[in-house]
This record gives sequence, C-alpha cells and structure tokens, in this order.
Amino acid sequence: MKTRWLTYGVGFFVSAAGLFCLYGGTQAASDVTAFRAPNCVNCHSYPAEQKLILGDFQSYSRLAGLITVKVGPKVQTVKYNPQTKVENAPTLRDIPIEAAVKVYYEEKPDGLHTDKVVVKPKIKFPENQILSVEEMKKLVDLGPEKGKFTLLDSRPAYRFQEERLPGAVNQPFPNFDKLTNLLPQDKNQLVIFYCQGFT
Repeated sequence: MKTRWLTYGVGFFVSAAGLFCLYGGTQAASDVTAFRAPNCVNCHSYPAEQKLILGDFQSYSRLAGLITVKVGPKVQTVKYNPQTKVENAPTLRDIPIEAAVKVYYEEKPDGLHTDKVVVKPKIKFPENQILSVEEMKKLVDLGPEKGKFTLLDSRPAYRFQEERLPGAVNQPFPNFDKLTNLLPQDKNQLVIFYCQGFT
C-alpha cells in the first residue's frame, strides 16, 4: 500500500508541477509589461500590444542560439536565428554588455524568438560639452560649492539609490520639467548631467 501511495503521490506532484510551469510560462509570455525594464518605460512609451523586450543586453550564445537580456531584476532568454537583424551594432557578438536593447519577439511553442534586435545608439555631443574622467574627478574632489557646479544624476531614482557620484542630486530625465528647481539660480554656473555611461 505504501508503494502505491508513493507512486500516486509522486505522479500527482509531477503532473501538478508540469501544469504550474506550463501555466506560469504562458501567463508570463502574454504579459508584455513583464518584458519591459522600469528604466526603459520611464523615458519611452510603446504600444501595449507591441511585443518587445526592453532591457540591458547580457550575453549571446552562438551554439545555443540564445541571447539574454536583463529586464529589471530578472533575466530573459530569447532565441535568435541567422536571419536576425541587428541595428546599431555589426553583430550580436559586438553588442556591449549592459547596452540598452529593444528586442522584437514572437511567441512560439518552444519559447520566445526574435528576428530583430535594436541597440540604443550613442548620443552625439559636441566635444566641448563633454568632460573627461580626469576633469570630472577633479571637480568631484573639490565638491559642488568650491568647484562652482551642479551635478545632476539623470538616471531613475532606484539607480541613484544604489550608487551615485559624491555631491550628485537626482533629477530623473522623465521628470526634468517637474524638477527645474534643482537647477542653479546662477545661469552662468556649470551644470553637469550624467547617466548610465555613454548612451
């Protein structure tokens, strides 16, 4: 009797686990907002019906035909094929780790597949508006008052809470118009914006 009960119990558990995984996977795949990192949708808006994965590129595997994208705290895998187009980078192999990407996907029985990956292009600034790391370090060492500058971190608040440059004030890009009070009264004062590296 004990053997039969154990067999039925294990069979029930495996079946229930299979249904849970199947249901959980379907639900996650149909919830398009689960594939959009908070920092991506803070600055940009996309139609809810558009199937996109928005996040930071993590890796690609040529052998497995997979790419991984960090979406908030979780990592999402997507299958690619030789015809998958890559914009703003020569190939998948050339996409820098942590680069912001937009991955167009479709759902298939064996998972998510992509035929297009768009890498966020670098914004071009005039050379005279960019500070070098050395110049920035000198100013940060002086501090905002002695260096006569205002340092604004334009990343989302949660990134600012994780880490920031000394003396920085958080002014997330999407809220720029609401936080103009953070700008200096003296219009001749140097104002420095920074975000998550060159983007």
